[in-house]
Amino acid sequence: MNKKFEYDIIFYDNVYTTRFGQHLANLKGLIPDEHIDLYKPGIASRSCVYGKDKWVGLPVSFDFAVLYTNFNYIYKYNKTIPTTWEELIETSKYIRDEEEKLNNTLMTYNGLFNNRESGTCTFYEFIYSFRKEVNDDYPEFPSKEAIEALEMMKRMKEEIGSDLVFKSSDDYTIEKLNNGKFIFLKYWYTPTFTNYNVSAIPGGKDGISGSTIGGYNIGINDNIKYEKKVASAKVLTFITSKEIQKNMVMEKNLYSGIPSLYEDEEVCKVVYNKNLI
Repeated sequence: MNKKFEYDIIFYDNVYTTRFGQHLANLKGLIPDEHIDLYKPGIASRSCVYGKDKWVGLPVSFDFAVLYTNFNYIYKYNKTIPTTWEELIETSKYIRDEEEKLNNTLMTYNGLFNNRESGTCTFYEFIYSFRKEVNDDYPEFPSKEAIEALEMMKRMKEEIGSDLVFKSSDDYTIEKLNNGKFIFLKYWYTPTFTNYNVSAIPGGKDGISGSTIGGYNIGINDNIKYEKKVASAKVLTFITSKEIQKNMVMEKNLYSGIPSLYEDEEVCKVVYNKNLI
């Protein structure tokens, strides 16, 4: 991005906020403060801010990892969705063994520790899921929490997985989502797979979870005339308005970066009825 860059409004992967932030306009002063305030309590305060307090975008959509549960088997065996890795192991082994008696071979858990971006994210998420408290920082190496996470990772691979399955590609995971031959699997939230239960990734103990956050932001080119910035800000404000974001959640099964939306009764009903988180 430079002074000859022709576009006024920029949609960008939020991983590039630190890379492109210097070329994006500060939204403060271009859009109402109360509009930014809608997003401040959520992840946007980290994914949309460049430097100390330069808001260079607002989130349009989010990517995050979840646990998919094949509820047919959970219901069949009167089990519950696991909130800890220990529970996931126990439930997986029980259902797997019972289904094998019926000559039905299921993948218990995919792991998703492959050599792609998904695998890197999985590794960091797994370590983070062993922090002691929700608001604790990322466990350092070689802390007790990090060691416990690595030991659990190894145990899961040996008891409910394999090298082949845990290193499998994203394509393998998508295949399982399409054919339903699994009990649990971890993957990015995808609104098209509505026939499974979606929940937070388990943790070392109940109430602790962790997921990599991705997605796309919308920002304004800082190298355009002020008049164009003002016009672009109106478009940005409309796209990220509470009304548009509510429609996105209710009609597209996507998630919004406005935390207060999930206090809306209509939104809560949709999230619950569609087995969203």
